[in-house]
Amino acid sequence: MATTKTLYSVVSTTRGPVAVGEAGNLLTYEMPNGNETDFANHEWQLAFSNGPATRGNALRAADVTDDGRRVYFVGGSGAFGAFDVETKTKYNYSAPSGKTSTWEGISVVGNVGEEIVYASNGSGEVMRLPMDTEQGCLLTDLDEPGVNLIKPGSGSNIPALDFRESRPGYGHAVDTSSNAFAASGDGYATDAWEDVGIPNSQVAASDVISYETEDEDRAYVASGGGKLYRLECACNNWTPSNSARRSSPASPARGRTSSSSATPGASSRSAPASSGAA
Repeated sequence: MATTKTLYSVVSTTRGPVAVGEAGNLLTYEMPNGNETDFANHEWQLAFSNGPATRGNALRAADVTDDGRRVYFVGGSGAFGAFDVETKTKYNYSAPSGKTSTWEGISVVGNVGEEIVYASNGSGEVMRLPMDTEQGCLLTDLDEPGVNLIKPGSGSNIPALDFRESRPGYGHAVDTSSNAFAASGDGYATDAWEDVGIPNSQVAASDVISYETEDEDRAYVASGGGKLYRLECACNNWTPSNSARRSSPASPARGRTSSSSATPGASSRSAPASSGAA
């Protein structure tokens, strides 16, 4: 039994699924003998507990680089870090630029060494943290080039955001006041947010995906009351539907393209659920 604590987010990496949750736990889904075809003997293992800064704050959300090699995660009291699944190395970036609010959402674009990380918090802020490609360091101070912080809306909690690898600087975010925002700027996308809805929703949003294929340009938002909203981005037209359950804690698919969450580089969030074997 790897943990009995609640898990909040899971991503797919080159080394299998990685999950994060309460007490700063990060779990990996390893095959004990290194046999990648030995599917019957998968087992969850606790890579570390107590979070990136060893303070035990819950990790609320996770995302992974496009090549599936590094997981970034955020959580309570400014918890912010990364875990390289190839080298089993943990990195601590907690309280970037002194921000100690609970980080709620995270989206990562790019491969290891060139990634850009976007994170949202309970104060309604979105922060952009780029990688210094020469030094191999994630930049976290607002005085450093490319680091940015903005409040797209009124300051309500932003529980989720999603950026696309197919279109740099383009993505969506949602807040708990029924608002959805689109970022369509250049690399400094947090300077270019626009309120795009959701008309007459009157329920808190909980998750969002920003979705693009050759034929579709959409965003999906999961909200309270079992509501699921689809945005046709080109027309700025919203279509609601009711899911089978009364609440919709996560969007039906997660990722910045049409790839499934089983593909390395994709991620998924779900409603909090306690797990014995993770």
